[in-house]
Amino acid sequence: MDLMPDFTISEVRLDLHSSLPGIVVAHYEGATTPNTKVTDAAVAAILAKHGFRHAAGQTMLLSRIDYEEPYYAHQAAIELRNRSASVHISRALQQEINAGWVPVDLDRTWLSTAEIRETGTAAQMILEDIYDRRLVILGHALDGHTRVAVGAYGDGRGVHLHGQDQARHESLVFESEDQALLDFRLRYGDAVRYGPAAPTTSEQRVLDALAHTSNRTADSPTNSPRLPEQPAPNEAALAVFFDEHPDWEKYRTGPDEVTIANHESLTARIEFTHEAASGTTAWTIAGYESPVGPRTWYATISADTPPDLVLDLLDGLADHLTNIHLPNSTTSFASADPRESGAQASTLLVEAGWQHTQDGRGARWHAPDGSTTEVRFDHIAAYYADGENLVWSVSGTDDRPRTGWSIQLSQSTPAPVLHTLVENLVHLEAARKPPAAVQATRAPGASRSTARNDQPQPLLIPGLASPRRTRRP
Repeated sequence: MDLMPDFTISEVRLDLHSSLPGIVVAHYEGATTPNTKVTDAAVAAILAKHGFRHAAGQTMLLSRIDYEEPYYAHQAAIELRNRSASVHISRALQQEINAGWVPVDLDRTWLSTAEIRETGTAAQMILEDIYDRRLVILGHALDGHTRVAVGAYGDGRGVHLHGQDQARHESLVFESEDQALLDFRLRYGDAVRYGPAAPTTSEQRVLDALAHTSNRTADSPTNSPRLPEQPAPNEAALAVFFDEHPDWEKYRTGPDEVTIANHESLTARIEFTHEAASGTTAWTIAGYESPVGPRTWYATISADTPPDLVLDLLDGLADHLTNIHLPNSTTSFASADPRESGAQASTLLVEAGWQHTQDGRGARWHAPDGSTTEVRFDHIAAYYADGENLVWSVSGTDDRPRTGWSIQLSQSTPAPVLHTLVENLVHLEAARKPPAAVQATRAPGASRSTARNDQPQPLLIPGLASPRRTRRP
């Protein structure tokens, strides 16, 4: 008589993803008792150990910056089989495993295969830290033909990054963000550009896969909500704006996922990326001196930004353009004196009870009552202002874990545009609405608050540089 207990062996299926090139998908299922070594949670933990991230239900994805998905999927399969799980590998994935391809970094040909993989793993961790916002890239530059960057971790450490794709690594680590940024400025001078560089083809491939995942731990409930790949309210905000402002012309050029809008004066442009992933730029706004003149200021808005704030910024721009083109108007499109717009913003925030502090980079205003929302002015970036640096930053987090949003504006942003944005940010915080709950619900044509404080107050910001304008291609 067979005295062995009955149980169903956990089954794991590994295959190449049908729509994400080179990405490996794993699906697991099976009994949880009495074979405690291969519970679903244990299977998920083993897959996570080898780089898989949770996608939905009992499905996980593996994406690697070094294109080594087949190797790490094979290592996961070996460990799972050693734990008595039943692993099925598709023919297409098995062919990739059998090929045994190892990426060759031409700059590191003296490294062994194990060392190359170790380098790729370090680069993968950096990219995932950036995606999950544990690491924020503050600036980048080109050192010859090599991409370099400066960033800050959530614990306050600063870091310099060298290289790109699977060769990217930490070259220097600093005790603080300010030290890292100052040293980066001293090293690379005028080559420094604010924020992250555009992702490479390899990085974008991984970021597209990460947009389908979260880093939920294996023992978390399987019905945990997923982060949406794209916040739908952004689409509503775009529709509301066009309905309220017929003096903007909408059209598309290039890829279908991008909508371009030009003001009828041809001095302002809005670019909206429909498929922008969480944590990346969805909106870019730019103003020009004339239809054929240089760009005078610009702003970027992340995909997770509350849509009402997006509409506030767009409305402020539209109102400013209207005032400029009134008969006998002498209003300038760009801010001639950034101190004026800064003074107005500071007055609004301080009167609303926001805490004003100074640090090595400039001024910060923190929202009251423990809110994560803050406004920042970066006087280091302003000192090097050349038409490229973003010096104003409005940022916060919503009620979804790890999801942050940001609005960045250049130094010469028109005072009414900045004023409208800050004013409505104050109202939003005062109402204590979590940003994630804010929807683009304003009915077309509905009015918004137009109260203004026209008495600028002194802004405690050291030595702003006069903006130097450069013609855009």
